[in-house]
Amino acid sequence: MKRNFNLLKPLNPPPTVWDKVYLWFIDKARIVILIAELIIAFAFILKVIEDTNAKNKDKEIEQLRNELSFYGFEMEPTFRNIQNKSDRYILIWNNSSKFSDSLSEIVSYLPSNISEISIRFGDNEVGVYGYEDLNSIRDLENALKTSSNFSNTKVTDLTLGQGDVIQSKGRYSLTADINDYNRNQL
Repeated sequence: MKRNFNLLKPLNPPPTVWDKVYLWFIDKARIVILIAELIIAFAFILKVIEDTNAKNKDKEIEQLRNELSFYGFEMEPTFRNIQNKSDRYILIWNNSSKFSDSLSEIVSYLPSNISEISIRFGDNEVGVYGYEDLNSIRDLENALKTSSNFSNTKVTDLTLGQGDVIQSKGRYSLTADINDYNRNQL
């Protein structure tokens, strides 16, 4: 048998209409598959980014929960205690009088070597009781009468004993009305 070698390019028959449609369909299908693969690759990259963000958010949520539980169990009682003290202070301040200013003023008028004194505050009245030199009592009475914070100042009780008259000392009771004893509200 004899063998024949054909070194020429094979010639294809001219394409038919169906061959043209088939080739057109295959070319378009390749483009569609390429676009689909690009969309899948893009979606995969977005999914990886979203998963990484979700993992980071989970870590952040866990960290914030730990911080919140720390504040909730360890710090919140301290904050509540401070808040309650502040509320009580405001309540006490708003419901109290400013007797401390009046007390400071009365003490500033008293001599430093005073032997016995008792100061009592009423609603809008102050009483000073003690055993002292009569000149000191007179000075205290005059100072309270000239003060703008007090009115109706008078020595209501003055008791002198036999030995006290010689020393010019005696028991006294001095009362005065406080003009404005209410504090400004906080």
